Amino acid sequence: MFKKSIVIVSSLVILAGCSTTAKEAHPESHQATPTSAPVVPTATPVPTPATNNMTIDAIKSALKQGMSKAEVEKLLGPNYKELHGEDGLIWRYDDTINNYKFESHSILVDEVDTNGLKNGSMKQQFFFSWHEDQLNNFALYYRNKDNKLEEYNVFGKGVVKTTPFE
Repeated sequence: MFKKSIVIVSSLVILAGCSTTAKEAHPESHQATPTSAPVVPTATPVPTPATNNMTIDAIKSALKQGMSKAEVEKLLGPNYKELHGEDGLIWRYDDTINNYKFESHSILVDEVDTNGLKNGSMKQQFFFSWHEDQLNNFALYYRNKDNKLEEYNVFGKGVVKTTPFE
């Protein structure tokens, strides 16, 4: 009976270790493909692999202009999409639920998924623009603690602007 209990416990430990997130290789994207059950939307952003389990306040505090690409990727993870616009390279992080994918149909590479943010398919969306491999400007779109959509911008020489948007 004791040996049978050890076998059962060992099997459960092995199975628990198998429930991790798998990553797909996409040359145009650094998106992770979750293998676990879909996340249920809530009023405030839920930390996910796209935000490296950080709250929006922690992310805002940690991000600084002049950070390297490696520093931003270490902070938020590799789940970004590279976009190329008039002003150069932009990284976009999409924090979504139920495998929702935002596909822009605009000529603007930094188009915000307003519909996804409003209906809850997109929990958070972050944009980072780079100049000579250093973080130049960034914009974060999310729901604040009052469940209102908010835009947080850092641009110019450290100008910070937080505004609601509909």
